[in-house]
Amino acid sequence: KRRQRKLQRLFQMLDYDGNGTIEPEDFEKTVVSLADIRGWSKQSQEYQLMVSSWLGFGERLIQLADANGDGKIELHEWLDYVGKRFDHSLADAFLQLMDVNVDGQIAVEELKGFYQAYDIDVSEISHNFQRLDMNQDGYISRTEMRELFDQFLYSEEEIAIGSWLFGG
Repeated sequence: KRRQRKLQRLFQMLDYDGNGTIEPEDFEKTVVSLADIRGWSKQSQEYQLMVSSWLGFGERLIQLADANGDGKIELHEWLDYVGKRFDHSLADAFLQLMDVNVDGQIAVEELKGFYQAYDIDVSEISHNFQRLDMNQDGYISRTEMRELFDQFLYSEEEIAIGSWLFGG
């Protein structure tokens, strides 16, 4: 049941406009919000890279999870898709989205910007980041992100560190 709630929470995040489906427009709105938070113009190289990677990821996700072929993902399709073990593409896509300076890891300020874009409470960001930074080096690495995502998606344990990935 806890796992089900986490999967629904992630669906609600990806359904950026809250209309009950994940569709290409949700990925576009995420990019615009993050660009505003980061102060990027639509002409900037950073913006163009984020558009390319996140919208490309959104297209791939919809292709994989859209069981009825209507171009969007409904909750039941999402739960069926993430209910199966899959590769690390979802974790890698989120890492790339959060990684402002493109150094392959997430710093606390990068996570904070991501939280702000998705309207996740940032009041506990320092505490959450300390939990998520598994080796306590000040960053969330690709390896850590993959482990955290795996815990978030598949662990029923309340104490799993990955449960804090999207604010707890």
